[in-house]
Amino acid sequence: MGSKAPHYGWLIVVGGLCCTAAMMFAIQLVPLQLGFIADTLKLDNASSSLIISVYGFTSGVAAFFWGFLADRFGPRKVSAFAALIIGVFSIFFGLMADSYVKAIILYGIVGFGAAGVFNATLSKLVGAWFFPDKRGRAMSLITPGSVIMGMLLGATIPTISSTFGWQQTSVGMGAIVVVFSGLIFAILRDSPKEKNLEPIGTPAIEIAEPSDKKHYLRIFKMPITWHLGIMYIFWQAGYLVISGFLSKSILDAGGAAAIAGLAVSVYSLGQLVGQQIWGPLSDRFQRKHIVACSASLWSLCAIGFFLSYGNIPIMFALVVLMGIGLGMVPVISAMMADYYPAGLRGSGSGVICTLGMIGRTVGPVLGGIAADAIGSLGGAFLFAAIMMLISTALTLTLPRPIAKTIDSHNSTSRENEAI
Repeated sequence: MGSKAPHYGWLIVVGGLCCTAAMMFAIQLVPLQLGFIADTLKLDNASSSLIISVYGFTSGVAAFFWGFLADRFGPRKVSAFAALIIGVFSIFFGLMADSYVKAIILYGIVGFGAAGVFNATLSKLVGAWFFPDKRGRAMSLITPGSVIMGMLLGATIPTISSTFGWQQTSVGMGAIVVVFSGLIFAILRDSPKEKNLEPIGTPAIEIAEPSDKKHYLRIFKMPITWHLGIMYIFWQAGYLVISGFLSKSILDAGGAAAIAGLAVSVYSLGQLVGQQIWGPLSDRFQRKHIVACSASLWSLCAIGFFLSYGNIPIMFALVVLMGIGLGMVPVISAMMADYYPAGLRGSGSGVICTLGMIGRTVGPVLGGIAADAIGSLGGAFLFAAIMMLISTALTLTLPRPIAKTIDSHNSTSRENEAI
């Protein structure tokens, strides 16, 4: 008798890996080449940060749009199309971004696509294929797609860009994402029902929501939407500042281009480690406490980075620890799925990500201003730490999500107090 075939849900994880890998291409298209782009277009720190901020704005604004589409048409088609947008407009960025305005517009469209390959769609996908007690683990296996890709990009893109130019490098990056879009469409499925399967994990009662456009307005009346949204604003402000300026900060501190790229790689390596720590822990303890612990680690290391700016070895060590702290990303994604019923997961996560757009937009600009005021990019790290600490305080005040689950011992059900 042959062995039982693996559950298709684990192949969904592979499709999710392709989504997060595509997202990392979008995120790092400009930051890893920012020094070269700034030299070509004659930009200072504040001007350079505006390109990243527009990306943050469009990716945030678009999140609700993609989440709504995911609830209406399924995350498979939506994620594949979003990845295609990333790839095509990354190619256009390399071919056409010969002015500051064009660079802002084209990277902004890349950001629009990036919103459709992460929380706005993946939270719904994971919520469909995994019961609550396995969502942290599932997301901790999906998010390494961005981490591993971040490591590869960080180790190669600065050198490739310095050799062939950022224009040709951008075209190549876009072509790879176009391939990812095809893989996403081929692998993903919207629901276990398409494979005659049940979700992975301990059975839970999932509440079906009617397919009524007016029904989605309920999201805006739910207190948890605004609580998570405000928390996410500060989280994104801190996160995107360091994502945008990490490579350039090493360059400005005296490191070579290869060293700057390596810093991005070790940051990603730390995230890979952290994801396998925080994700499984969040299936055993309250996710908000796990997020608070990891965010505190990240913030303290960012402050240390500011204080040790110029000392490359210490900066590198702190970057690794910051990466471990940033391993909280899958926990936040799983947390979004926990707080909403099945029919609202895409739209709910999308609204939260759209609110996060505020932080993604103003964070890099304020971080760049702080860097110019202090005289080094270490100032941007201090600003980021403050933003993340505020986010941590808001996280600790979140209500406890108690999903409607079947207790295997006494068959009782419990209502989600956050809904």
